Parts: sequence; C-alpha cells; structure tokens
Amino acid sequence: MNINMKHYKYLLVILTLFVVTACDVSKLSEEEVNDLGNLNVRVLISDGTHKNSSNSIVVYLTDKNQKKIINKDIKVLLNNTELDLYIKSEIYYQKIAYYHTDKLTEKNSYYFEIMLPDGNRYPLAYIQPLKKYDQTKFHIPKAVSITKDFTLRWDSLNFPTTLEIWKSVLDKNDSRKRSGGRYAESTLLDTISTYNGSFTVPRSFYEDSLTRADFLNVRISSLEHGLTNPKLIQGSEISYMYLVEKTIEINE
Repeated sequence: MNINMKHYKYLLVILTLFVVTACDVSKLSEEEVNDLGNLNVRVLISDGTHKNSSNSIVVYLTDKNQKKIINKDIKVLLNNTELDLYIKSEIYYQKIAYYHTDKLTEKNSYYFEIMLPDGNRYPLAYIQPLKKYDQTKFHIPKAVSITKDFTLRWDSLNFPTTLEIWKSVLDKNDSRKRSGGRYAESTLLDTISTYNGSFTVPRSFYEDSLTRADFLNVRISSLEHGLTNPKLIQGSEISYMYLVEKTIEINE
C-alpha cells in the first residue's frame, strides 16, 4: 500500500509539472503559424555604457493570452540578419524563450522582420533612436564615505531621464540580516532634465538607528518607443532603453 501511495504521489507531481508547462507555452508552438494576427511581439533594445555596442537585444513572441510561442520554424531578423532563438527550461519545467543576438553592434536604426513557416517575410518593428545619448556623461564614483554626502553630476543631458538610487543595508544587531533594494520605501526616485546638473544624497541616507548601508545602487534610464506592424496583436511594442547602472561602495 505504501509503494502504491508513493507511486501515486510521484505521478501526481509529474502531472502537475506537465500542466504547469502546458499552461506556460502556447499551442501555436506546435502549429504552423502563418498569420501575423496571431502574434504578440515585444522587442527590447537596451543601450548604455558600452561604447559602440548595445547591451542587449531581445524579441519575445506570445499569443493573445501571453503564452510563449516557441516555434523553430519562425525566424526573426534584425537589419537583414537572423537572430538566434534561445530556449531554456527553468524550475518547475517552465521555459524561457526569446530571440537574441550576440553581435551587439550599435545601429542608427533597428528594423526587425519575421519569416513565418510558409516562407513569407513581413515587417515586424522599427525604431530609430534619437542621437542624443552620445555626448551625455554621468560622473559616478566607485566609492563614497559614510561621513560625507554623495553628489552625482552630469553633463550634456538632452533628454528627460529617470534617476533611481537605492541602498543595500545590514542590521546593526545582526550583520547576517540584509535588506533594502530597489523597491524598498527608502529608494530615491527623481526625473532629471537639466542640461548640466547634480543630485545630492545626504549622508543621513546611509544610516539610521537600526541599519547601516554598505552599498548604493544607481540606475539612470530613458525610454523611447518605435513602430510595430499594425497587423500584430494590439499591444505589441518595440522599445529602446538608454540604461546606466552602477554600484557604489560605502566606506568608513
């Protein structure tokens, strides 16, 4: 009876994992998808501190229910070059799938196309980022003193930018306890748009009666949107993000 029960529990686990996987992946993954109207497309381009190179380019395909379409017969091209389809099984047999490229050359414009299983090729998305990021410089130190205010400075800023600064803190009574993070209530959030300027973090931000920060995280971002094929599912999008991220050590 115990053996049967063990087998039953094992089969139940397998069945549960199968259901989770099935819920995560679209049925269109196993069908011949030849209609753009069945596709939801999300294109994300991230640039920042890498000279002449994009940080990342990824394209996600889903159906109308936001389930992943994983179909090797669907090709995505960027500026006439085919992207790679990356597939990885995660915990509980869920899957990650997207198109990407390791040849991250920065372009003046990004034109994406899609080739469906029937061999037809269609425009997918297009964006031409404004050439406003080239001259902008942010001066962010590698470390700051816990006894001094920290001032972030910038030059030649031509676009509204979101600035986020958060801290990683240790409990003064138990150094094994760490808290803070980007979504903590203490995170500093601001929109900066002056051509030259600065933002000061007071030293009181580092420490209170219960905690002491050992790192600050700075995230500077600006987002643009481009054009997508109107035949795609409504909500498809292409976005270009200028992104700078840096961790600052806090010293005694």
